[in-house]
Amino acid sequence: MHRIHLTALLPLLLVAIGCGGGGLKPVPVSGTINYQGKPVTEAQVTFHWTGGEGGRSASGKTDAQGKFSLTTNSTNDGAVPGDYVITVAKYDPKAVGMSEGIDVSAGNYGANYEAMMNAAATNKGGGAVPMSKELPAKYNNIAESGLKRSVASGQDNDFTIDLE
Repeated sequence: MHRIHLTALLPLLLVAIGCGGGGLKPVPVSGTINYQGKPVTEAQVTFHWTGGEGGRSASGKTDAQGKFSLTTNSTNDGAVPGDYVITVAKYDPKAVGMSEGIDVSAGNYGANYEAMMNAAATNKGGGAVPMSKELPAKYNNIAESGLKRSVASGQDNDFTIDLE
């Protein structure tokens, strides 16, 4: 007869509980970001969770038409239903040696990828990619953006966000 010690089973039990679907599930969220009537391209859109326990922030990147889809746990899975403050950030990749034409999803990291990684590793440029001046800085600040949306289960969560 084999004896199984509870201490041997405890890690497996914790993994099973943690992976069980007890938490809130993301729902699809998409939208369009415009500034001065034009689509905002290549911007990081982040929905910052404000609803207490059980939620997480979600983010996505705008395409050439200013459209985005949010990701929480897996690509384009959306956001957990609840209330959010939104930030929109557009970075200046050239400031740390990154070239244009970067498309990580297609495996294109740009011609200056090694220089960019070396700059980040040695903390040149303050450790962060500087912001582009294309958008007002307030939109990259949770306390100042003024952008709020609620994500709801069973509803169309497609938002048009017009920046002033």
